Amino acid sequence: MYSKINFLTSVVLSAAMCLTISSCESEAEKPKNPPKDYTAQGVLILNQGGAGYNNAGLSLYDLENDSVFGVDLGEPLGDTAQDMLRYGNKLYITVAQSSYVRVLSADSLKTVKKIGFFNGELPRQPRYLATFGGYVYVSCWDGSVARIDTVSLTIDERKVATGHYPEGMAVCGERLYVANASFYDDTDSTLSVIDLNTFSEIGRITVGLNPNIVKSDDERYVYVSYQGNFGMPVAGGFQRIDTQNDVVLTLGEAPTTDYALSGGYVYFYNVIYDANWNATNFYGRYSVSGAAAGATEPIFDAAEAPVISPYGIAIAPSGKLYIADANDYSNNGKIVIFDAAGKKIAEHTAGVAPCKFVFR
Repeated sequence: MYSKINFLTSVVLSAAMCLTISSCESEAEKPKNPPKDYTAQGVLILNQGGAGYNNAGLSLYDLENDSVFGVDLGEPLGDTAQDMLRYGNKLYITVAQSSYVRVLSADSLKTVKKIGFFNGELPRQPRYLATFGGYVYVSCWDGSVARIDTVSLTIDERKVATGHYPEGMAVCGERLYVANASFYDDTDSTLSVIDLNTFSEIGRITVGLNPNIVKSDDERYVYVSYQGNFGMPVAGGFQRIDTQNDVVLTLGEAPTTDYALSGGYVYFYNVIYDANWNATNFYGRYSVSGAAAGATEPIFDAAEAPVISPYGIAIAPSGKLYIADANDYSNNGKIVIFDAAGKKIAEHTAGVAPCKFVFR
């Protein structure tokens, strides 16, 4: 009897040990992090990197797994990524200091082509992007706007001369509005107006000094932020252009950099410096529905927003607000996500100086 009891006990213990070992092995086999699925539904994040460091990059926020990971492009994205948009089944990224546009498959994120932007050996420094009628338009710091045929992925031989440093662009109707900045001499305060059917400049509209980001509601109004001469003594601000009569309306002193249009509102951040260059961040929105703009209201208390250096903003189709935090512009930044009521709902590490979002 004693031996039978011992035998049964041994069998039970052995079975328990096997189950334990099997369980441990199963746990060990589970990956600590979910696999990187480049086709996952989520948010693409462009990381600008630091000028001269060749460390620009692309990240993907996988919504199903609530995780952000870097996208391996097989080689560095380049030096100083500036803008990103999706058009059809391709993703276009300007890499300013490397002076090319990287074209990726919007689904697999594999490189389709690198399109160099050079005048001989001189870099044209592509900056911002816009799309219309089968072309991707590119503002370049050689004082021109170029266009890429999205079928052949070649640059049209024609280009349109603009101001010295064309920056942000937006299409409204069949016209392209281009911000002519003047970072080094403070002489330009215009938007070039380009007829997209003839691909030629048909006029210029006077706006605030050093116009920067241009966006459109696709119907009638074009919005532009301008930086002044960085507050000394001409301050920056925000304006709206009625494209039916080119009348310019100043809406306020903010935003002076990036912003997002959604549902009749302009969502923005503004960084305000005191005499000792201590920064205070403000997050607000304008109502822009109807003929006149409404007053500014805060989105949330900046003291409760865990953002050090806001560097990009976007509204997702779901209505969530995404803000890119560049941190110190040298180490990894992050993205912070808020619901429509301004409550923080998520925060994730991204690459160096995250700045743009594309939702898919």
